[in-house]
Amino acid sequence: SGSNEKSDYYVSLGYLNERGFMIRSNYERFNARVNINTQATDWLKTGLNINGTTIKSQMARDGSSTGYVNPFYFSRNMGPIYPVYAHDPATGEYLLDANGDRIFDIGGMSDLGLPARGPGGSNGRHVVQETLLNEDFFERSVLSARAYAEITFLNDFKFTTNVAMDGQGYLGVTYDNKIVGDGAPAGRASRSNIKTTSYTINQLLSYSRTFNEDHYFEVLLGHENYDKEVNRQYLFKQNQVLDGNIEPDNFTVINSATGRIDRHRIESYFSRLNYTFQDKYSLSASYRTDGSSKFFRDVRWGNFWSLGGAWRIDEENFFNAGWVDMLKLRASYGEVGNDNLLNAAGNEDYYAWQALYDLGYNNANAPGILQASLTAADLLWESNNTFDIGVDFNFFRRLSGTVEYFHRQSENLLFRVPLSLTTGLTEKNQNIGSMFNRGFELQVAGDVVRGQDFAWNVNLNLSTYKNEFTHLPNEEQISGTKKYMVGKSIYDYWLREWAGVDPTDGAGLYRAENTSMDSDSNLGNRIINGDTLTTQLSNARYHYAGTAIPDFSGGITNTFTYKNFTLSALLSFSVGGKTYDQTYASLMTADPDGNALHRDALNRWQNAGDVTDVPRMDNVASAQTNGQSDRWLVDASYLNFRSVSLNYEIPRSFLSRIAAQSANVYVSGENLGWISARKGMYVSQNFSGVTSNVYTPARVLTVGLNVGF
Repeated sequence: SGSNEKSDYYVSLGYLNERGFMIRSNYERFNARVNINTQATDWLKTGLNINGTTIKSQMARDGSSTGYVNPFYFSRNMGPIYPVYAHDPATGEYLLDANGDRIFDIGGMSDLGLPARGPGGSNGRHVVQETLLNEDFFERSVLSARAYAEITFLNDFKFTTNVAMDGQGYLGVTYDNKIVGDGAPAGRASRSNIKTTSYTINQLLSYSRTFNEDHYFEVLLGHENYDKEVNRQYLFKQNQVLDGNIEPDNFTVINSATGRIDRHRIESYFSRLNYTFQDKYSLSASYRTDGSSKFFRDVRWGNFWSLGGAWRIDEENFFNAGWVDMLKLRASYGEVGNDNLLNAAGNEDYYAWQALYDLGYNNANAPGILQASLTAADLLWESNNTFDIGVDFNFFRRLSGTVEYFHRQSENLLFRVPLSLTTGLTEKNQNIGSMFNRGFELQVAGDVVRGQDFAWNVNLNLSTYKNEFTHLPNEEQISGTKKYMVGKSIYDYWLREWAGVDPTDGAGLYRAENTSMDSDSNLGNRIINGDTLTTQLSNARYHYAGTAIPDFSGGITNTFTYKNFTLSALLSFSVGGKTYDQTYASLMTADPDGNALHRDALNRWQNAGDVTDVPRMDNVASAQTNGQSDRWLVDASYLNFRSVSLNYEIPRSFLSRIAAQSANVYVSGENLGWISARKGMYVSQNFSGVTSNVYTPARVLTVGLNVGF
């Protein structure tokens, strides 16, 4: 980097080579950046910023959260009685192939005299062997460029034009081997080529001036175009000819060969006004109109505005509290548009208002198409309208912070709504209603100790959050573990009500929906302690069973400084709310038959009179006791030891010997530990509160040295 009176520049080059904590996973990246600004004349300033990145990464296949090639799913659910490698049933020695290598035990290897695994043991699959034999890697090249020209004229006017271009090329390659797994016995491979290009061009005209030293005005008028194009090509073939060659030419049967171009365009006009009086009062207002290609031409424009103000109370003459360094009251209301469907898949989001058709439904040589979606010409912009009011403060020159209340009303929510199966279609794009999100946020930072050699600073942030539907076109809409209804939250659980275990016979019980005691009704009803309970999942009553939203969450950072040493520790936490632990549920089946079990299964009912919440082992009743219910809800509170770092600033007296300006040595750790209601549960993986078999944050230890010359 460097500069002179008229220009400055910055150039950087970076390289990263990282191995993952799964076999056959790695990540290699080169990145470069060039940034140049120059004051060409006294009225013209220009600049250019170019970033380039190229990535090569090999990814051990993880499939879906319940895919056989997902190592977290497979290793977590595989019964631990099954070995990685095949053993001689008589001697226990490893069985070897013709090359002297150990043979993987995939179960059911009758030619070697090995029995099949139970159904829960993923018979015929082997995550280690498949990971070693399969391929899944990608290459990505990204180029981003930003350029601007800024013209000042008539003293107070400025005209700026900004041009941004982002381009990305992606090549994804997969191969499923023909020995074991999804590709067996023929072998199959795929290629995904995706080219993404987007352009953003805007023109900004601004006027700013101070009058009589008390009044400051700033006015902005602007126009912007956004244009995105995604070009996709996909090839999927099977029947591998030669081993060791995964190129498409080495496969004989084309399963799929598709391609398409998707486009998204937005045009915007906007304005903003800022006014400040004596640095005590400030007012800001804005207005914009946006048009999106995702909506029908008659309704594709949305209008949004905002208004905000602030008052520096400590600047008033009547305010004379000497211990107050700053006290500001501020409030604002603003509207922001959204044109993205929340639960869209594929290219549905690009053409939200249009009726789409799927190709490829041919009858021999006769072409065929299938209608995929309905027209939604009345689809409108989703609007997120936020009101907030807050106080910023600084006291005693050592305590600062913010207290804020926000209320965000989301209207015309964009969703894909399920349709009756009689229509022949599954979903339709709709504005389904409105909801609000509101809460409080608090941030406080202060010096507990401020000495000559020692200092202790604490930074605390807290937030609360509430979510509720205020309008829906349909009375209710069920989505997984949730049901959307007016007066309820998008994060409220709608589940069958678990009632525990009958101590007489170990049967799992639910609160009954149909309370009839007719013996011929097959409802499985029992009366226990005056309550009508049922053993049949289909007769279990649904109810709202809590929410995934915590009562409050936040973090606290303590920073200690002693002479040249600095120690900083960050703890993040969440209190309240519930998690639906479907990962735990998969390990609590009453009919494991080859599946791994959680240690809580040791608490199962075994004898009459046992009091427990774990039903008896029962291969017939397992389908009833392991169904979706509030049995699997667990307290979502947690404490995360997020990061700790220790830094030592090397004294300047030593640095002068090596002509260095600055240097420091540091050691840090991230994700050092979690405390939660269920040990091992990754609580914050999903705000909706449902767990799955995903990569959990790795514990990272870092040692580093920074030197400046």
